[in-house]
Amino acid sequence: MSPVSITPFPKGWDAGYGLLADLHDAAFSPQGDRPWSAGEFRQLVESSTVEVFLAHQGDQPLGFTMVRTICDEAELISIGVDPVYHGRGVAGCLLDEVTKNLAGAGVQSFFLEVREDNVAALKLYESKGFKPNGRRPEYYQTQSGSRVDALCLTLILDVCPNQTK
Repeated sequence: MSPVSITPFPKGWDAGYGLLADLHDAAFSPQGDRPWSAGEFRQLVESSTVEVFLAHQGDQPLGFTMVRTICDEAELISIGVDPVYHGRGVAGCLLDEVTKNLAGAGVQSFFLEVREDNVAALKLYESKGFKPNGRRPEYYQTQSGSRVDALCLTLILDVCPNQTK
């Protein structure tokens, strides 16, 4: 696979909201999660506290990550990779880029929730240094209506010494 590029998602890119919705659907529908609509993405992305990064090879979108930052904390809202590209390091590249940007902006902690049955994601987060710090019972609702617990994970970032938020 040729190198993966990670670029910021431009706010106000109308066609991009559909692209994010399609990527989310491809990434999450196979495990039974409800896909987000383009309108839901627009509402989130246009928030001043949210940043989105796209992973791509040339014009081919591979995945995305969405992060909300408030003061010195950040939350991973969503990360999704087209299943065609699973196992090729795309999610790791996205996390590395986001983590580097957050640390450079003075963010000290980065947290997320992940389905307790998402083994691949849990392995990825553990490999990046995230540590468990809680559980949210029945946090995720699947398309069938069943509920799945979320595990809460946190990564303490090495903040660049001369930068503060």
